[in-house]
Amino acid sequence: MRLARVASAFGLLPTLVVVAVVEVCLRLLSLPASARLLGVRLVFDGGARPVSSDVDPRVEARAARVERALSRWPWGSTCLRRALALGALTRSHRPVLHVGVLPTRGAVRAHAWLEVSGTVIGSDRPEDFVVLRRARS
Repeated sequence: MRLARVASAFGLLPTLVVVAVVEVCLRLLSLPASARLLGVRLVFDGGARPVSSDVDPRVEARAARVERALSRWPWGSTCLRRALALGALTRSHRPVLHVGVLPTRGAVRAHAWLEVSGTVIGSDRPEDFVVLRRARS
């Protein structure tokens, strides 16, 4: 049993490293620069609509590891940290990062989620959130 726990901890180590890199990026860089550095495409056009419900089991396993790592993260598990970390770990699947907002009683709530092959991964995409769009100049 102890050996299984040690193996599990070592399996989580690469995910913890990615979560640490995400944290540094979010503190030092803009969101577009962070996403670009981590290999995650950030879209402002509403993005892909679901085209497939088939998700590679390896992506789901990585999502579980990200969730586990962030559950112990000292700065909290935000949807943006989760989406960027999972995106970095699934770069070969061409993940797409979306950011949306929801106005509520004089405030604005924000949410970030990741899509792989048009399917939301590791989070829910609340239908009420409006996807941010790039301002036209």
